[in-house]
Amino acid sequence: MRFASQSGRFVGVDYDTHRLRIVHVEAAGKRTRVRKLQSFDMPGDIDLADSAAIGTHLADCLKKMRLKGSPIVMHVPRSSAVLKPMTLPSGGSESELAGMVQYQMQRDSPFDAADTVIDFAVEHHYDAHQPAIGSGSTTVLVAAVRAQVIEQRRQVAEAAGVKLQRVGLRPYANMCCVEAGTTIKEDEGLAVIHITAEETEIDVVLDGSVAFSRAATVRVPQHAGANDQAVGEVVAEVARSLKSYQAVQRGHRIDRLLVAGDTGIEHAAAAQLRQQLGVPCDMLELTEIELPEDDSVSHPSAYISALGLAISHGAEANLPFDFLNPKQPGRDVDPMRRKLTIIGGCVAVAALLLAAFGGYHVISLQSEADKLLDKYNALNDENRKGKAIVQRVEKVDRWGSQSRNWINHWAHLSSLLPGAKDLYVTSFSATAERGIVMQLRARDDQIITDLGTRLAEAGYDFKPGSVSTANDKFGYNYATTLRVLVDPKMKIDLAELKPVERPADDGAARLIQTHGKAHRKKGATP
Repeated sequence: MRFASQSGRFVGVDYDTHRLRIVHVEAAGKRTRVRKLQSFDMPGDIDLADSAAIGTHLADCLKKMRLKGSPIVMHVPRSSAVLKPMTLPSGGSESELAGMVQYQMQRDSPFDAADTVIDFAVEHHYDAHQPAIGSGSTTVLVAAVRAQVIEQRRQVAEAAGVKLQRVGLRPYANMCCVEAGTTIKEDEGLAVIHITAEETEIDVVLDGSVAFSRAATVRVPQHAGANDQAVGEVVAEVARSLKSYQAVQRGHRIDRLLVAGDTGIEHAAAAQLRQQLGVPCDMLELTEIELPEDDSVSHPSAYISALGLAISHGAEANLPFDFLNPKQPGRDVDPMRRKLTIIGGCVAVAALLLAAFGGYHVISLQSEADKLLDKYNALNDENRKGKAIVQRVEKVDRWGSQSRNWINHWAHLSSLLPGAKDLYVTSFSATAERGIVMQLRARDDQIITDLGTRLAEAGYDFKPGSVSTANDKFGYNYATTLRVLVDPKMKIDLAELKPVERPADDGAARLIQTHGKAHRKKGATP
């Protein structure tokens, strides 16, 4: 277990519509000790959007545990965050990387930049051998969360009368708990299934980092009569998610599944997953963490998120994300502008000293400073124009040296895409650095998963984006972004491709035919 670097006591808090879970941890020197685990029923009429009601209930529970006023740490669930891997040129410092991340996410985030909290972590951040910032390129994992989600947690803490010290990301809190509480073999692909009252989170932990994370909306009722249906839905979502992960990450296997939660369906779900997937699947047992002996704690795995938050807070190797205090870009100053500022200051001092000897010298020095500033601005404008020309030339050079036949690849991808009745492309672009980027709309998320399988079988590497849902009057309610990586050595035989069958009422086909007839009447070549 990692040692704490700060002393004190703090509380990990996790809740859903059924239960409020509290973990009390004390850190003294190099020792971190879990002192209390306790859960409380949530009021039946409580609304999770009602910060004041949740905060009042939390205050009552902390008082019962004699933890009134203790600072707390909370998390954001996977369903509330957009995760995006990003490769950047090494900036030499964390603040410079933060600036590049902020700039890129302003273009790519589905949220309004002014209403978004962004944090990032260097890939393999939880590994002792993480890559050093400042050499070559740096791969980061970026997480974007709506600001109102973080503000809601602030309001809960305020209503409870406690200080909020951190807001982490649940997949990484769960990973921290699993790493601290169990033995993971080297190179073992471990899937952690965390079942809550509103959703099931599926995380794949590999080599000390979260290699895959997805949240599936599965509501587990408190009455036992509907449990069989909930178990079936959980098993289906887990199987679908892991199949999608393995289709994208070819060669990565799942060696073991661990199930956590206190909804009452965990043991049944583990048994069905074990049978359906043919992979060892058991309840999460936290044998490596010294927990207090308490008969009221039915199963410690229910505290996975709160435990992960609490035992990692203030630790030497901390959780990578903190949306309460996200990494911020530094305010870099242009060296030339700094020099001009110094010159201007010197001129001002000289002017004061020479004022007694006549205004001519003062005017002369000020005029010289104005000329220098005008010269700097002119050179700066020319420099910007020159950079723009160089960038255009570099793009042309890269395009000429790519040796990729984009049209053939587009034809190949068109044959792999399902028919327009199931899915259509809303935008398409291609560059050497990013490959082919498509924005898709589909009638069902399984269609998107099946497309990933077909792309993998055709020999393409690709990176899927998150799948979002929105009401669409034509029934295409699922949207995602897909980046297909094109290998320059890949050969395509267009003669072997089978075009997707057009629907009988294809309006685009009629438009083309009408356009062709009009040209032929005028004697033009269609």
